[in-house]
Parts: sequence; structure tokens; C-alpha cells
Amino acid sequence: MGMKLNNEFAGSNDYQRIILDNNSGGIQIAQLLYDDLGIPNDYIILGVNSVLAEIMGLPREKIIGRKVTDFYPDIEPGWFIKYGEIVKSGKSQSFEMQCEPCGSWHNVLAVPLEGDKFAITSEDVTERREMEEEKQVLFNALQLERDRLTALIQNIPDEVWFTDEYGNIILTNQITQRKFGTSYLGINAAEIEASLETYHPDGRPRPPEETPLIRASKGEEITNGEEILRLPVNKELRYRSYNAAPVRDMDNKIIGAVAVTRDVTEQKQMEEVLRESEMKALLLVSELEKADKNKNEFINVLVHELRNPIATIIGGIALLKLTDENNKNIKTIKILERQSEHLSKLVDDLLDITRISQNKVIMKKEPVNLNDIARDAIEDRKSQFEEKNIKLLEDICEQPIVVNADSLRITQCVGNILGNALKFTGENGTVDISLSVEGENAVIRVQDNGIGISPEMLTTIFEPFKQDSNPYNSYYNKGLGLGLYIVKEYLEMHNGTVSASSPGVGKGSTFTMKLPIVEKSF
Repeated sequence: MGMKLNNEFAGSNDYQRIILDNNSGGIQIAQLLYDDLGIPNDYIILGVNSVLAEIMGLPREKIIGRKVTDFYPDIEPGWFIKYGEIVKSGKSQSFEMQCEPCGSWHNVLAVPLEGDKFAITSEDVTERREMEEEKQVLFNALQLERDRLTALIQNIPDEVWFTDEYGNIILTNQITQRKFGTSYLGINAAEIEASLETYHPDGRPRPPEETPLIRASKGEEITNGEEILRLPVNKELRYRSYNAAPVRDMDNKIIGAVAVTRDVTEQKQMEEVLRESEMKALLLVSELEKADKNKNEFINVLVHELRNPIATIIGGIALLKLTDENNKNIKTIKILERQSEHLSKLVDDLLDITRISQNKVIMKKEPVNLNDIARDAIEDRKSQFEEKNIKLLEDICEQPIVVNADSLRITQCVGNILGNALKFTGENGTVDISLSVEGENAVIRVQDNGIGISPEMLTTIFEPFKQDSNPYNSYYNKGLGLGLYIVKEYLEMHNGTVSASSPGVGKGSTFTMKLPIVEKSF
């Protein structure tokens, strides 16, 4: 049953005291008290060791012989019932309880003694419990993040593949499982690749050892890779892009690999439509140059032939944007938008040149502030300069400069010159636009540090369909050579001029537009 202790624990037994006082935990000897119904409702403290006395903050003589409720009047009755069960059963029990007054937790061992007496040992476990609680909070947070990551991986619209250090699949997401009809869990990536019909973008069969997961498991990081795959479920050939990277532990050791794959078949098809449309436009323009006598009629036919496919492409891009969840195809959509805008600009230029040649341009001239026109043209192009990381410097006169002009056409002229500088200036270059007054003219200058203009080209640069044949310029020639011609014609319709100068190829260029002033405020 329990050990027997001298009732004089608190007083005369030095041996007992030495043993108990050298215990790291608090110890007390107690005797149960009962109510009229024989239910334990309190206990008398018969002895305590120095540790417990210190915990209670009283000398032993102030504790011994008093009831515990004298010190802790709010103690729960359930504890007395528990001690009563221990005394009655003669079996020791251990449990944890909180000391409300001192705000600490203790590991308690209750040992029955003779009669209604029992011994209680307690050890402060507050620090341990706090650490456990902190660990639990951290564990819960980690578990939450893991659940969120798992949900993200499972619901991402791209295929996600994870392998262990041996190349075996340990995780695939839902879309992967739907496309391939299986999770592939536990199967080696090389074995999976061997079972699939996979090709390089040029149509060459891809060997298993070149699968992205295998390459990544060897330490290679792959971005924007491309492949053609025949899906095992429906046997369709699909164009795919992928990124893959090794997974490393805290010691930078490779412990697996991850690959994310996206189906880009529709985007490839749209790009092909755009390429075909551009080729058609270029072929038609080539025919236009050869048939100068019938160019106006030909341009009308050309515009008519291009409008329908361009409208279809723009509609397709709009539909793609509406169905593009979470902007996963934003990069491709922007490319398509730029290309479709390029085609639309070609058509607009052709319409302008037709109107000019047929004297059908209608000008709505009125006094306008050239400052506002310049700033509007700059604002329209600013995002394009930022995207290409070209510094656009502005020096616009603060005083109003009034000219008699069609604001739409002059804005188009300034925009064309800025667009020309944008196209022929490389990344991290600089374009400077200024507006000033020289004599009776308002002068807009656009100066860049781009590829420059050859002396031969300077003599013909404002003619239609003229582009520099210099190889240095070949990368940038993506238009029809109409923009500068349109600027020249529209400015001349305003009694203005445009000129170009350049120190030579690779040394930048300057374009100067002049318009007569009808009113000036200084």
C-alpha cells in the first residue's frame, strides 16, 4: 500500500527532513476531512518540505496544522474527492494540476498512507507545458500551411510532379491524375517517360533520360522548356511548356525534384494564326510594291482581307482573357495582344496611306495647345517605354503653345515619332522629347541613343515602304515603313515639316517636327 511516515514529519525527525528537503519537488503530508455525509471536503496539512514552503511563500510553522482551504479557498471540491478515492483504494495516482494563485502547473503524485493520510509530491512543469504549448502552436501553424500548400498544389490548373531522391513519384496533383488516368505514385520518372510518346519541339523523340524530372534530380534547373506529348488517355498530341528544379534539404543536398507543366496547345495555335496573318500581310505588301499603278486598289483589297482575321484574333484573345483563371496565361496573352495591335497598326497605316494618296484625308483644324498634345502622346507611350526599360526624358515648355491643327492627327504624328524611337532604341537606352519655340514655329524634337540611321537611308527615310537594309537594323524592322511617311504628309497638311538627322549607324538619331504658331503666351 503506501509508505508509512512519522506524524512528527514537521518537527523532530531530522533524517526524514533531510530526505524530503532534498527532493526537487514540493511534498506535503495531509489528512482528509469529511462533511456530515462522509464526503471529503478538505484536508489538514501535517507536514511540508522546504520546497513547498517556498512555493507557498510561508514558513513551515505557518502552514502545518492548517487546512488547505485556508490558503486556497477556491480550490475545486473535485480534488478532495480524488484524494479520497486514492486513500480508499490504497493505490497511488499521478496527474497534472494548476496552482491558480501562483499561476504555475505541477506534476502531482498522490500516495496513500495509513488511515486517511496521504502524501503529495509536486514538480513544477510550467516551463515544459509552455514549451509543449508553443510546439503545439507551431505544429498547428505548420499543419495549416501544409494544408494550404496541399490545397494549392491539388487545385492548381497546371500539372505538378514531385519525386524523391531516387526519381520515384511521391506526389502528383488532381489535374495530372485526370490527364494521365493515374497518380503514378511510387513509379520511377524514367519508367513513366519510357511508357509515354514524347517529342522535342522539333519533332525528335525524347529519350527517357532527358525528362525534366530526371534532369532536375541531377541538379539542373529548367525554365520555359517545351515538349510535345501524346496523352495516354485520349491519344491527343499536345504542346506543353515546363519548369523543373531540384528539391534540396537544409544542407543543400538534393532530396528530390519538382516539375510544373502547362498545356499551351491553344496558345501555340493562336500564335500560328498570327504568324500566318503576318506572312499574308508581308506577302501582300510585297505584291503592292510590285504593282505600284494599282496600289490604291490593292491596299483596299488588302485591308478588307486583313480586317476579318484580325477581328477573329482580337475576339479570340478577349475570350482567352475571360477564361484565363488566375492570370496563368498572362504572358502569352500579352504577346498575342502586342502582335494583334501590331497587325491593327499595319492596317491603320495602310488606310491612312490610301486616304493620303486619294486626297481623302479630312482635317478638323482648330486652335489647340501643343503642350497638351505632346503630353497626351507621351502618356500613351509611357508604359511601353517602362516595359522596355527605356528612360524617357521630357522637356515640355510650360507656357501654352497654340497651333491651328487637327489634334488627333498631330497626336498621331508625335506618337509615331516616339514609337519609332522606342522601336530603334535598345533596352536601358534613353529617349529625350522636348517642346520649344523657335521663331514663328513650335518645335518638337525626339532624340534617342538607338541604332542610328545610315547616310543612304536619311535621303529616303520619309518615303513609303522604305526601310534600312543595313544588317544592324534588321532585328528592328518589323513594320511596313509607312509611319514616317504618314508623319511627313500630315505635317505638310498643317504647313509644317519633319526632318531627321543622325551621326551614323549605332550613334542615335534626332527627329524634328515644326508647326507654325498662331498664338503664343509668354
